[in-house]
Amino acid sequence: MDNMIIGGVRIYFPTGNYLPSPSSDMRTFAVVNYKLPGYVLLEFKGNGWVPTIKKIFAEAAFAISAAVKLTKYEWK
Repeated sequence: MDNMIIGGVRIYFPTGNYLPSPSSDMRTFAVVNYKLPGYVLLEFKGNGWVPTIKKIFAEAAFAISAAVKLTKYEWK
């Protein structure tokens, strides 16, 4: 499973229906398109993965941008 850190945010790009259980050292998101006509953004909250934004993004880049914008004020 690929992942990257952008602007202090870890973003996973899972394939299939498997999502990891990451550590809580930084805010973590997943950009998912498992059987969807687009991408959804999930965030890992201590007990599991939850939808962050109720929107389906046409491109993965838009979901990545949304994740970074959600945390832009945490990394000053």
